[in-house]
Amino acid sequence: MVIDNEIISSVAIYDNEIDDLIVNPKYQGQGYGKEVLFFAISYMQKNKIEPVKLCVLKWNEKAVKLYEKYGFRCINVKKVR
Repeated sequence: MVIDNEIISSVAIYDNEIDDLIVNPKYQGQGYGKEVLFFAISYMQKNKIEPVKLCVLKWNEKAVKLYEKYGFRCINVKKVR
């Protein structure tokens, strides 16, 4: 998402996985994360891409809370070195 030539948020979809959901720190807490997450989910549903999955690092508590708030749940934890 771009407003006045400034990148507000972005998201990537690889196969059936939402990845790299990013919100410019200047715009965090204003609903853009939710908006771009719903955009990605909607795109995947319209294109019959399933199941919808995503990965998030445990330390990224804001992202974890966002995803859990909208129905995602942790089904697997991997240790990254």
